[in-house]
Amino acid sequence: MMYFRGSNEIGSGLSFFMGGCMMLIMVAVVLLLIFIILHFTRKKNKSQASNDALELLKMKLVKGEISEEEYLKKKNFLNLE
Repeated sequence: MMYFRGSNEIGSGLSFFMGGCMMLIMVAVVLLLIFIILHFTRKKNKSQASNDALELLKMKLVKGEISEEEYLKKKNFLNLE
């Protein structure tokens, strides 16, 4: 006897559903990777900018453009961000 496997079976619908789920999982994984990469690169850039601002503050203190009290206030402000 010959068995016919048509598209009316439950298995074909289930495989279509599973394929859709796998595609959603792959999209979610790619988006998660993009988010992680952006998060760490932005954090790195922010810390670099903070270091540059701190160096600028130190130079202003050395040149006498700002007082030590003003330097400490601004340094604390930069460390909070």
